[in-house]
Amino acid sequence: MSKIIKVKFGLAWKRAVHVCIRDAICERIPGPDAALVCLQKRWPPLRGAQYFLAREACLDAIYRSAAPIISREKFVAASIEAGVLA
Repeated sequence: MSKIIKVKFGLAWKRAVHVCIRDAICERIPGPDAALVCLQKRWPPLRGAQYFLAREACLDAIYRSAAPIISREKFVAASIEAGVLA
Protein backbone atom coordinates (compact mmCIF):
# COMPACT_ATOMS: atom_id res chain seq x y z
CA MET A 1 0.00 0.00 0.00
CA SER A 2 1.17 3.46 -0.71
CA LYS A 3 0.53 6.48 1.45
CA ILE A 4 -0.04 9.93 0.00
CA ILE A 5 1.79 12.68 1.83
CA LYS A 6 0.73 16.24 1.13
CA VAL A 7 3.76 18.49 0.93
CA LYS A 8 3.81 22.24 0.44
CA PHE A 9 7.09 23.09 -1.29
CA GLY A 10 8.42 26.60 -1.51
CA LEU A 11 7.53 27.72 2.00
CA ALA A 12 9.25 30.98 2.85
CA TRP A 13 9.97 32.66 6.15
CA LYS A 14 9.26 36.39 6.55
CA ARG A 15 13.02 36.91 6.99
CA ALA A 16 15.64 34.70 5.39
CA VAL A 17 18.57 33.35 7.38
CA HIS A 18 22.11 33.87 6.07
CA VAL A 19 24.79 31.29 6.74
CA CYS A 20 28.45 30.97 5.74
CA ILE A 21 29.54 27.39 5.28
CA ARG A 22 32.84 26.05 3.94
CA ASP A 23 35.41 28.64 2.98
CA ALA A 24 33.13 31.56 3.86
CA ILE A 25 30.65 30.89 1.06
CA CYS A 26 27.58 32.72 2.31
CA GLU A 27 24.09 31.81 1.23
CA ARG A 28 20.57 33.00 1.83
CA ILE A 29 18.17 30.41 3.25
CA PRO A 30 14.60 31.61 2.56
CA GLY A 31 12.55 28.82 4.15
CA PRO A 32 12.34 25.35 5.67
CA ASP A 33 12.76 23.43 2.40
CA ALA A 34 16.01 25.25 1.59
CA ALA A 35 17.12 24.93 5.22
CA LEU A 36 16.59 21.18 5.11
CA VAL A 37 18.71 20.87 1.97
CA CYS A 38 21.42 23.00 3.61
CA LEU A 39 21.34 20.87 6.76
CA GLN A 40 21.51 17.60 4.84
CA LYS A 41 23.95 18.51 2.05
CA ARG A 42 26.23 21.35 3.15
CA TRP A 43 26.32 21.37 6.95
CA PRO A 44 29.64 21.03 8.79
CA PRO A 45 30.41 17.42 9.77
CA LEU A 46 30.20 17.98 13.53
CA ARG A 47 26.48 18.04 14.29
CA GLY A 48 25.14 18.93 17.71
CA ALA A 49 21.72 18.61 19.29
CA GLN A 50 20.42 21.79 17.63
CA TYR A 51 21.15 20.33 14.20
CA PHE A 52 18.81 17.41 14.80
CA LEU A 53 16.11 19.65 16.27
CA ALA A 54 16.34 21.96 13.25
CA ARG A 55 16.15 19.09 10.80
CA GLU A 56 13.06 17.73 12.53
CA ALA A 57 11.42 21.18 12.66
CA CYS A 58 12.05 21.74 8.94
CA LEU A 59 10.45 18.40 8.11
CA ASP A 60 7.47 19.26 10.33
CA ALA A 61 7.04 22.59 8.53
CA ILE A 62 7.29 20.98 5.10
CA TYR A 63 4.73 18.32 6.04
CA ARG A 64 2.52 21.03 7.57
CA SER A 65 2.52 19.59 11.06
CA ALA A 66 4.17 22.69 12.57
CA ALA A 67 4.38 26.41 11.86
CA PRO A 68 7.27 27.45 9.57
CA ILE A 69 8.45 30.05 12.10
CA ILE A 70 9.43 27.23 14.47
CA SER A 71 11.72 25.78 11.81
CA ARG A 72 13.35 29.19 11.39
CA GLU A 73 14.00 29.48 15.13
CA LYS A 74 15.49 25.98 15.24
CA PHE A 75 17.59 26.60 12.12
CA VAL A 76 19.00 29.81 13.62
CA ALA A 77 19.84 27.93 16.84
CA ALA A 78 21.59 25.21 14.83
CA SER A 79 23.48 27.85 12.84
CA ILE A 80 24.69 29.50 16.02
CA GLU A 81 25.70 26.12 17.47
CA ALA A 82 27.68 25.28 14.31
CA GLY A 83 29.22 28.77 14.08
CA VAL A 84 27.87 29.40 10.59
CA LEU A 85 25.31 32.16 11.18
CA ALA A 86 26.26 35.18 9.07
